[in-house]
Amino acid sequence: RSIKRVFKTLLINQHIDIIDGHYFFPDGVAIEKVAAQFNIPFTCTARGTDINLIPTFPKARKMLQSVFDNAAHMMSVCQALKDEMIALGVDDRRVTVVRNGVDLSLFNASDDDAQQTLKSSLGLNTPYLMISVGWLIERKGHHLIIESLKKLVDVTLAIAGDGPDLKKLQLLAKECGVSERVKFLGALSQPDLNKWFRCADLSVLASSREGWANVLLESMASGTP
Repeated sequence: RSIKRVFKTLLINQHIDIIDGHYFFPDGVAIEKVAAQFNIPFTCTARGTDINLIPTFPKARKMLQSVFDNAAHMMSVCQALKDEMIALGVDDRRVTVVRNGVDLSLFNASDDDAQQTLKSSLGLNTPYLMISVGWLIERKGHHLIIESLKKLVDVTLAIAGDGPDLKKLQLLAKECGVSERVKFLGALSQPDLNKWFRCADLSVLASSREGWANVLLESMASGTP
């Protein structure tokens, strides 16, 4: 309904040639319905869970099949997702791999001296800084990294991101006796995230599943292993 409402407003003043959607479920399902109603072609990009997990639910898979059949063309952010789509019955020729990119004007690397200066400017007095970036939910695995601090006594962990598990993760850090070495940064702008990447010694992505994680590209662009 919200997509339909936006489209009605947009069509008052302009012509729309195509709808470009991201995530097949639930976004692609909604976009397919609106595109059919307004007789506008649509494309959709697979980004991870929408293809790796959602099709295991029969009702959702049936809705996805309709999106597969009616999309003008489809994209995936990595070859593995395209392979999964082909396994679900999508014609190879109807899917193009378009990998994620990173804006190098926003993410750049630091040398050792700059790293130490950044650590000092952020008030970090720690031999090693580790960073984990992502929505604060179980799938992102922040809890695994917090638990690892029990064996990494000279490491401070910075967690960038908001989400429903914030209090749960804060409690876990306390229970593990590492709360003084865990910094919850909240959601960060890209320049601020680059700053934290540049002063970190290591970034860790502990997700149980991903498509093509932007944070890995951003970490590499920031010179962070």
